[in-house]
Amino acid sequence: MPRTLNANKLGRAGESKFTLLCDQSDLTCNKSNLDETGWDFIVEFPMIEPDLNLTLDKRQPAACHIQLKSTATGRGSRISLHLSAIERLAKDARPALIVVFLLHPNGDAVAGYVIHLLGEELARVLKKLRIAHKNKSFDLNHTSITFDYRKKGRLFEVTPEGLRDALSHACGTDPARYVLEKQRQIEELGYENGRFETEALIWAEGPKHLNSMLLGLAPLKPLKLQIFDTRFGIGVPYNDPQLAQVEELFIQPPSMGACQVLVRGPALSVPATFSAEAYIGPPIPEIDGPQVLIRHADLAIRLTTERLEFETLGNFDVAKRPLARWIELVRALSYLSSGHGTISIQGLQRIPCFTLSVEQPIDGPHVERMPRLMRFLDGWQRLLSMAGVKSSADFNVEDIWTASAAISTVDSLVYSARDSYFEFQNLSDDLTDSEVVALYFNEAKLADAGISYSAKVTLRRTNDPLWQYRSTTIEALDVRPLVDDLEAYGMEQAKSSAFRIVIDPRNLTFNPIDAVTPAIAQQE
Repeated sequence: MPRTLNANKLGRAGESKFTLLCDQSDLTCNKSNLDETGWDFIVEFPMIEPDLNLTLDKRQPAACHIQLKSTATGRGSRISLHLSAIERLAKDARPALIVVFLLHPNGDAVAGYVIHLLGEELARVLKKLRIAHKNKSFDLNHTSITFDYRKKGRLFEVTPEGLRDALSHACGTDPARYVLEKQRQIEELGYENGRFETEALIWAEGPKHLNSMLLGLAPLKPLKLQIFDTRFGIGVPYNDPQLAQVEELFIQPPSMGACQVLVRGPALSVPATFSAEAYIGPPIPEIDGPQVLIRHADLAIRLTTERLEFETLGNFDVAKRPLARWIELVRALSYLSSGHGTISIQGLQRIPCFTLSVEQPIDGPHVERMPRLMRFLDGWQRLLSMAGVKSSADFNVEDIWTASAAISTVDSLVYSARDSYFEFQNLSDDLTDSEVVALYFNEAKLADAGISYSAKVTLRRTNDPLWQYRSTTIEALDVRPLVDDLEAYGMEQAKSSAFRIVIDPRNLTFNPIDAVTPAIAQQE
């Protein structure tokens, strides 16, 4: 009758069988003589033969760490290991495997299983460690973890070929990529729902203020703050000296997805379009139940079953935006300032497109100037497009108000001098014509964009005893990116179009309210 081996001898039988199988399958087996290592063997694969695509200097050795467990039939399918050993094994950057030999009581092999400590099984180890830390069970030598090798292991035949195929399948063919993926998993597993949770004691001035904080529109100013590093749903206090310096926080409410906001004005007008994100806030009975927040970098719209509230975000006078965003925002404000605008919201999941009329004019800084500001920004964009110039820099509204040359240029070239004109005390002592034409050239800049241009100016004699000539029309002739030599550009434009009178921009005085006065003309 075959002899039954005790646990120690069964373990030695399994080790002997493992080393023999490695030798027979051309695997190099290095045994650990220390219990603290977390592994029993390091198994190295033969180096890959070099070829045209893999030179000797680029090939990398492939190896794995093995924890070997031998168990007799009839003892169930779970094995138990010290958490201290599994921690070291699982956290090694190289493949970490638990090899289970299922043996007859006399030591003869029945089957083998490989449990790969990656993905779900690596997550189990990390979660077990997090629980131990939470419970202050830092002596991991007295904490164990179990694995069901029949459910979680990969079955292989206990032969040289079977062992080699099982280890090769786990390790893959690209050691460098494997290391990167495992390091990523060690860092990220368990944090799928975010890493930090915060407990804060706050003061709310009332339901509306609370709702603004919960929607992320107003900051939380915590009276007391505690942050937890939460992994696998298990939080441990996160201590950082910088936390004491935190004065305010912002909440990110649950997202409903992307949507589009269109603000329309009069019939056939171009709508202002905003790509926004929709969020849902918690129900607060005092403010008509739950609110939907439609948020863009420049504006926020709050929706309830009873009302819509529109507001811009940031200080209008201080905030900096690129030209494209200024155009859309000012266009929307211009339409809404009239009290006859509409707001359409489309693209919300499970909510059909809807349009609401805004019957009450908005209020705020510079509301009465929005139509004129919109007219300038639209015109400036048209001139930049004609010149093939892009504008991407951020600028504030004060930069617009002070760009008098650009404002006058847009009015002259785009809107046929609706608000600006030239006037002269005299053109020439011997010039008595009732109408003359002249070439005007100049440049204009706003933020990072600038243009050079020329225009035909028609001037008529007036009855004014001081200002004898005043412009009646201004017609654009050329618009291009800024030139290096403005004067040479102007003279070339005059020559090519046979102008006898040239208005020198160096002698112009710009009146920022209405007019361009006075100017001195040069006669060719």
